[in-house]
Amino acid sequence: MTANGMKIMRCGHALCNACYSTCRLAQTTCPYCYVVVFQLTKVGDDCVICCEPMLKNTMTYMNCEHALHTACLSAYRRHGFRSCPLCQSPLGQN
Repeated sequence: MTANGMKIMRCGHALCNACYSTCRLAQTTCPYCYVVVFQLTKVGDDCVICCEPMLKNTMTYMNCEHALHTACLSAYRRHGFRSCPLCQSPLGQN
């Protein structure tokens, strides 16, 4: 496996992209050291932009592990915002 296929978590451990995607939906801690690494919005939580519940296929996660509706995130970026509305972390490229 190459470095391109890995995601490094805040604790320093790495998981392959597929395992990372699965872990972030099922737990909030690193499977190796149990440090909290996934501070994320869960499916069913309300989007902080439109206050409507989010479904797995309608939400996009930001680098900080918070999520918004995909459409709300696009509109948020179009209006010039460059940080998460919850924690103010930079949005990055995704």
